[in-house]
Amino acid sequence: MKVRVSSPSRLHMGIFAPAEVEGVKFGSLGVAVDVYRTVVLAEKSEEKEVSGIRAEDAARFAETFAKKVGITGYKLRVLNAAPAHVGLGSSTQLALSVTSAISKLYNLNFDPIDLSRILGRGKVSGVGTFTHKFGGFVVERSLNLIARLNFPKDWKFIVAIPEGAGLHGKKEEEAFKNLKPKPNLTYRACFLVLMKILPSLASRDFDLFTSSIEELQKTVGEMFSDVQGGVYSQKTAEAIEVMKSLDLKGVGQSSWGPSAYGLVFEKDALEKYDDVRKSLKGKVFLCSADNFGAVVEVC
Repeated sequence: MKVRVSSPSRLHMGIFAPAEVEGVKFGSLGVAVDVYRTVVLAEKSEEKEVSGIRAEDAARFAETFAKKVGITGYKLRVLNAAPAHVGLGSSTQLALSVTSAISKLYNLNFDPIDLSRILGRGKVSGVGTFTHKFGGFVVERSLNLIARLNFPKDWKFIVAIPEGAGLHGKKEEEAFKNLKPKPNLTYRACFLVLMKILPSLASRDFDLFTSSIEELQKTVGEMFSDVQGGVYSQKTAEAIEVMKSLDLKGVGQSSWGPSAYGLVFEKDALEKYDDVRKSLKGKVFLCSADNFGAVVEVC
């Protein structure tokens, strides 16, 4: 028996409560996208074998889970994975895909939320966990789901990935320790999420949704400006300016960047994609939201 797990990437649209206010912190939102899927194939083995893309990272995630549940052997092959540290959530998707595959292989059927806790993922943001589990657009706080909505298929994303990498590892941990945003920014961000972003998505109001996302991005960016050198990281800011000049809407930075994204209607998508591709260096792709999440198959 073999188990195949295929998981979407995600765009992270902001941590709207990155520092403690009134005794709570860490709330975030984002959406699963149907590009750069992480694909893992697993089968039973007497030994522990891991091969393929980012095999070293995959082996580390698998070993942590195996020790926790007492599994002594597996054969894993990572067939595909998103680029690391560019804002697409690649490490969380790899971690959950690897451990979901092993869990299914041995009929343990762990929930992705439990897997995240075992692996130490989701301490700051659980967007990757919930997009893996459910797909769609999610809002969460501290690995607790607040809201999940399907994302319209005729709202397309254009995503640009400039060269470079966003903050990660110890540098990211230090950045959060040094954050001291004004509470009024957190209040404003929470208002935008609750009163504008969620209702506008539920009612399919493209103009209100995209304008609110841009305001949220600026608000969250102010909270992070001291540690990333501005409202957006430098390379992301350049891509964002180009996207705005080409009339993309809901433009923002995914996670720490350098990925930037913008929204267009399906009827305009190919033309706008071509314009962005001609105007920016680095990778540019056109994609839809993924409203299904990870697919786990026995084959």
